[in-house]
Amino acid sequence: MGGDHIIVISDLHISAAALDDFDCELERHFVSFLEGDLALRPYAVELVINGDFLDFVQAPPHSGSNLQSQSPEKVPLCFTQPQSRQKLAAIHAAHEQTFRALQRFLAANAANSLVVLPGNHDADFFWPGVREDFISFLCDRDAVLAKRIHIHLQSAYRPNKCRQVWIEHGQQYDPVNSFFVSERPCWSEENPPILSDGKQDRLYACLGTRFLIDYLNNLDAEYPFVDNVKPFARFVRLFLVSVADPHFGPMKAAVAGWRIIEYLSKLALTHPRDLLGVEKIEEKEKTDLLVRLQEAARRKDAIFARINDAYPGDRDLRMLLSDPAERGRIFEWLADHLDFLEEPSVKSKEDLLGLDGVDDSYLSLSKGFRLNETALLVDAAIGLLDHRSQEAVELVIMGHTHEPVEKPEGYYNTGSWTRYYRFDGDVRPSSWSILKEQSYVNFPFKLNYVDIDIDHPSAAQMICFKSRDYD
Repeated sequence: MGGDHIIVISDLHISAAALDDFDCELERHFVSFLEGDLALRPYAVELVINGDFLDFVQAPPHSGSNLQSQSPEKVPLCFTQPQSRQKLAAIHAAHEQTFRALQRFLAANAANSLVVLPGNHDADFFWPGVREDFISFLCDRDAVLAKRIHIHLQSAYRPNKCRQVWIEHGQQYDPVNSFFVSERPCWSEENPPILSDGKQDRLYACLGTRFLIDYLNNLDAEYPFVDNVKPFARFVRLFLVSVADPHFGPMKAAVAGWRIIEYLSKLALTHPRDLLGVEKIEEKEKTDLLVRLQEAARRKDAIFARINDAYPGDRDLRMLLSDPAERGRIFEWLADHLDFLEEPSVKSKEDLLGLDGVDDSYLSLSKGFRLNETALLVDAAIGLLDHRSQEAVELVIMGHTHEPVEKPEGYYNTGSWTRYYRFDGDVRPSSWSILKEQSYVNFPFKLNYVDIDIDHPSAAQMICFKSRDYD
């Protein structure tokens, strides 16, 4: 399936409905890239989409107890094949323009081809029904065109005509988003991330996927850019500090943050590998949330009156909060009823999204969320490029982190084709308010691709097709 040039992109995160990050401006640029650039090139092009092309995790249905289960061995699981096919149908309906542009790219040259590698957000490609539907959406029953589409179900892709190139999404080097069961990787055609819950087969759910289903998807509708803060470690720190400071984030975020802490505390006991030895989580976050609720009661805020009226039972919530045995039940109830926590936007302090000066006692999640995902992938790539390696690799391309990287040793990370949050040295934005809709000034984009001439792979270039800084 080789061509004169190999073009590599990753992390488009095309989804549907309220949680879709692939907005009309980004889609317009992607269509232009396919039809106005790649389709017009005078040589054959193999387009490699290196993971997280589609975002099944945030496509409808995106929340609900029926989306999660576990195996008899307590391995966490998520979507069934019918659920994944339903999600793909929603994505296709929302982005037919993208599917048509891919079809036109393939039709423009009889030697053009498309290779799709799954990532942690589109592990659903391991379902045979999803692969069948995807190819059908692209080809419209054109069997000749279908033969030029390859969904590569292995961790790394090495093009047949350019074997010295190693293309890999990279999630297997990130402990939050890796796919391992009993220390064994489940990310290949021979050992796919599919297990039975005793009734039906489901996809394995890595920690990052569970985090999205349990917490983030419910906030993303109100704060559309909440999941654009990358890397994941920085986002978790941002999210959890909301518990501590009423000027930083809304009560809804504080309660959801408390539940994350509870979740991670239990996870450290039941699935310790997921967090790589997370240290004991302190009780400070619970205390901070309690103080916020007590302050709301003292001020007689409307939000507290609403909670007090809705909470089951006839005892006053102020009295219940003073009872340590009742607090956990109150917090759990609030986490299940976030709609009661809607409140007017608070005026945010400056600097907090930069997390300058934040007390790490709020953030005692240790290794699991303080690992530098970008550095982990760089280390893995340099290991593959080592001349002592038996892989004979000259060029490594990854994605996953959303952070573009270009190393002279021969490593590229293409970043993403989504918006990202800009953490500049002198830019001191406000807190959660910047995650709301129309906050484009804080979320620019840089749409990169790697262009490889198969006869000269060492001369590969990372090129920016389009960018917007909103300066």
